[in-house]
Amino acid sequence: MTCGSCGAPIASGLTRCPFCGASAKYAMTEAGTLPYEPVPQPREKKEELESPEPRWDLEGPQGNVHSYRRAMRGIAERWAALERRRRVGKSSLGCLLTGVFFLLFVISCTIFSLFESQVLMRSQAQEPSASDITATALANPDPYYPGKGLLTINEPLSENSTSAWTDYSADPRPPNQGCAFQGGLYVTSKSTTPTPGIHYCLANHTKFQNLAYQIEMFNHQGENGGIVFRASAKDRYYYFSISVNGQYTLWLNTGTRGKVLAQGSSQEIRQGEKQANTLAVVANGATIDLYVNYVHLATVHDGTYSEGKIGTAVGAPDKIATEREFDRVKVWAW
Repeated sequence: MTCGSCGAPIASGLTRCPFCGASAKYAMTEAGTLPYEPVPQPREKKEELESPEPRWDLEGPQGNVHSYRRAMRGIAERWAALERRRRVGKSSLGCLLTGVFFLLFVISCTIFSLFESQVLMRSQAQEPSASDITATALANPDPYYPGKGLLTINEPLSENSTSAWTDYSADPRPPNQGCAFQGGLYVTSKSTTPTPGIHYCLANHTKFQNLAYQIEMFNHQGENGGIVFRASAKDRYYYFSISVNGQYTLWLNTGTRGKVLAQGSSQEIRQGEKQANTLAVVANGATIDLYVNYVHLATVHDGTYSEGKIGTAVGAPDKIATEREFDRVKVWAW
């Protein structure tokens, strides 16, 4: 090839002319072309695919293209409507089931919360705090001489309590009748059948030495009713009773026989049936003081029993059916 600038021959492979220094880029080959000009390559002839033969055995859609499209669009729209209905029905059922489950969950949580609150209220009612006990004691000072007792029991006898009063409500057998909670009161009674003349009911979880014991008593029928204290064993107790005709008596029951320690009458005793009286006894060592409606009746000295349970009682050595109703018991102890 020759240099395109000076026409001098240039050996193949050189990039510049050795005579004029021109670039061999513009040299000319013997064929009269630039050595770096790309030579176009002939294209390969692609095979032409033959068009498929028409299928005359297939039936085309009836009508023209527009009618076919309208038919297919109608089918698609009906299918879409059915699909929407199915989804709506399924979603409605799912929402209904979800709502039912949520409602049941809310109801169960409400019932559980009410149950927990009732249990908490009962536990708080049965186990008052120290501040509540102190406040109640300060609000109910001992009104009986010597007046140094601390309020230990303050119970309405509408139902049983931690004092565990004898209750035969669920036991109708004749030997176990006469001690029951009825109509919001504690009922003590005895029938006319041959039974011990005095029928008593105890607060079984109590045990006191020195105390002031007060209770409200309602005359229902019969002659005598009252309270027992320092009950130490079967038929061993003190029994302070009043009658419907204004008499009072302090009994000492030793199990085999009774002994009258004091008796008398007082205008402070409300006489007759359907009357209410507040009874109280103060046992301080061997000294026993009797009260009716906060009025002092008598003082007795006896050291046979020094401690025991409290309770209620009806009757005397007679065969008269007797019933008394008791309410609001208070005990100050020291």
